[in-house]
Amino acid sequence: MLPSQNYFTLLNLPHTFFIDKQRLKHNYYTQAKRYHPSMMGGSEHIFVGLKKAYDTLNDDLQRALYLHRVHGANANGSDTHATNVVKKGATDRTDDEHQHGSDTNRKGMNDLAHLYELSERLSTNDGDAKKELADRIDECKKFYYDPVYLGRWKYYERMKERMKEKEIDDAVR
Repeated sequence: MLPSQNYFTLLNLPHTFFIDKQRLKHNYYTQAKRYHPSMMGGSEHIFVGLKKAYDTLNDDLQRALYLHRVHGANANGSDTHATNVVKKGATDRTDDEHQHGSDTNRKGMNDLAHLYELSERLSTNDGDAKKELADRIDECKKFYYDPVYLGRWKYYERMKERMKEKEIDDAVR
């Protein structure tokens, strides 16, 4: 049994999206040495749980999804942003985010034709398209607690993976 089922508590980190990756790594290695199966008192079960916690918290998207799963739709954790949230229907958003969301819609973020065009540009190794994709992922990171942005982020990550696979295929040919 893991000492704690909560990944943040297990690795002695604040319950927030914005974590210190060096501290995460240090805390992981400290705990991993303590619970390594070859050490006295170590446990393979605990060690595997630590590895899963580390892998989840080390990846920005996985950490955001974990926070959403643990804290629900308002996955702000202990971020100071939580104090600025105003209930608006089924989702929690600040007034700035509502303005940002409408601006984003005007830019065509939800426009499927625009996403298709971006996908086509990525398939031709267009450098501007890669930057646009990175910018969109960064935008999603700012609103990591919003399920809509989490869905977009997952989609953009899949686009990025397909782009990498195509680059590898082209290099092999």
